[in-house]
Amino acid sequence: MDRGGNRWKLESAKAMKKLLVVLLVVVIVYVVVDLVVRSVVQDEVADLIQENVLDSEEVTVSIPSLPFVARVLVLGSVPTIDVVMQDVSGQGVHLERVDIDVEGLTVDRGAVFRGTIEVIDADRVEIVGTMSESAVSELVGTTVVFDEGQVLVDDGTGGLVAATIAVGEGTLFIEAPGIESLSVEIPDQTYLPCEPEVVVLSGVAEVGCVAHEIPDVVRPYLSGESTGGSDEPVDLIDPESMER
Repeated sequence: MDRGGNRWKLESAKAMKKLLVVLLVVVIVYVVVDLVVRSVVQDEVADLIQENVLDSEEVTVSIPSLPFVARVLVLGSVPTIDVVMQDVSGQGVHLERVDIDVEGLTVDRGAVFRGTIEVIDADRVEIVGTMSESAVSELVGTTVVFDEGQVLVDDGTGGLVAATIAVGEGTLFIEAPGIESLSVEIPDQTYLPCEPEVVVLSGVAEVGCVAHEIPDVVRPYLSGESTGGSDEPVDLIDPESMER
């Protein structure tokens, strides 16, 4: 009886080990497939934006979700999609980058099998455009310094005086006592489908807002409205504003 019991325990242990190995292999295969599919989707969306929008020099798309495939297929959702557009030129102003963070997405389950993502709805969209002090200085024709919460402008004698900064009606305003008001046009609804605010950091000013809709500049490539392969890139820059 003891020998039979020991043999049964040994066989059970071997079977359990085999099962664990199989489960481990399945998990590893799934993780690899999940990472590959997520990478393909990220690259596909980034390429669509890059090829069809002339404003940006470089586009990256990140989907920080693991698991990705299982979540999409079972829940039809993705927690977050982050789009970063580098060196954006539009409507007369150069932006160092535009960050578009889309949260709480409901997506088309079938799109993942086509190597892309199609957003049906989103809970929250945060858009931030970063403007450098050098770009703003060039536009207004005088020295502007951004320094962690404060703005300084040339007083006309080579010195710098404190100024205020605000955003309204599609324009960035910089004002200081005794100095003519300075203004810079900022991107419109194409990028900022909401009322923006400005935050001053070291060397840059961030103009951003929170919306409940994806901005036009990337919406076609996140909502399935564009399947790619269009013959002509879409120029979202206002030509008239570029002439000013």
